[in-house]
Amino acid sequence: NTPIEVLTQMRETIAGCIDHGVDAILVRAMDEQCQRLCGVFGASERVLRTALPTGFTRHASRMMFIWSNLLPFALYPAVGPFGTMPAA
Repeated sequence: NTPIEVLTQMRETIAGCIDHGVDAILVRAMDEQCQRLCGVFGASERVLRTALPTGFTRHASRMMFIWSNLLPFALYPAVGPFGTMPAA
C-alpha cells in the first residue's frame, strides 16, 4: 500500500534526524504529526471501504443527469448561444 510505505519512509527519516543534530523536541513534534497523519489515513480507509446504499447512488446519478441537461439553459444568459454549444 503506497500511503503506508510513504508513512514508513517519513518515520524513518524522522528517526534519522536525531543523528544529524536536530533537537529532540522537534523530532518528537514531527513524530506526533506523523502519528496524527497515520490516524487520519486509517479513518479515510474506513470511509473508503464503507458501502453506499443503492438509493444514494441512484439519487446521485439522477441529479447529475438533470444538472448536466439543464446546464446549457442556465449558461445561455451569461455566455450566449456559442458558449452553450460545448455544454450541450
